[in-house]
This record gives sequence, structure tokens and C-alpha cells, in this order.
Amino acid sequence: MTAYEQLLAETVPDGTFGGPRPQTPEPPKPPVHVEPTSPEDQARHRAELAAAIATHRVGQPKPQPRRHLRALPNAA
Repeated sequence: MTAYEQLLAETVPDGTFGGPRPQTPEPPKPPVHVEPTSPEDQARHRAELAAAIATHRVGQPKPQPRRHLRALPNAA
């Protein structure tokens, strides 16, 4: 293929330049049957999640910066 033919082939966006597209795998299928949960189980799970969220903390507390310049005495 000449350089001119390559240039013309690239200007036509039909998706075939360089060969056919590879086939994509099929997406996974959902499970056939999912057991429904009872309202009591749902309430228990929600309470457990709410308790876990209420006690969750992100990161460490920020330490107080150390004063390294002591030109003035610390105020009490």
C-alpha cells in the first residue's frame, strides 16, 4: 500500500483500517435467582451499617504544629 493509499484509508472512518476490530467478550450474566431478604433482615443490616458508619473516622487527628522559633516566650 502506498503512502497516498494509507492517507486515503485513514481519512475514511469506517473502522476497517488495520484489519477488523477484535471481538469483545460477552458481559457477565446476572444470577438466575436472587433470594429476597425479609424486612426484618433489611432493618438489621441497615442498623449494622448505620452503627459502622457512625463510628468510622478517616485519617489521624492533625498534630499541633511545633514552634521552632522561640523569639517570644510561650503565652500561658
